[in-house]
Amino acid sequence: MTNRQKKINALLQQDLAEILHLFLRKENIQNLIVSVTAVRVTPDLQIAKVYLSVFPFSDADRILGLMKEQCGSIKASLANRIRNQLRIVPSLLF
Repeated sequence: MTNRQKKINALLQQDLAEILHLFLRKENIQNLIVSVTAVRVTPDLQIAKVYLSVFPFSDADRILGLMKEQCGSIKASLANRIRNQLRIVPSLLF
């Protein structure tokens, strides 16, 4: 993994954590902790795999399904935040 990939991973992880926090608040989901544990981008920076940790675990499938449904709006929010750092926003896989 190159240094550029590591920097982009860290940038995406931080921004996605903030976006998901706001998203869960907007959806009025309470008593749930969702953490972005890691982000891995491909060498061509086209795809980002986002690893999440959900507590309690019993709600993990529901939250993962919600993230996949709202992937477009999450990507748009991410694009808004990182438009000065990256030219192309990677596709998100949760």
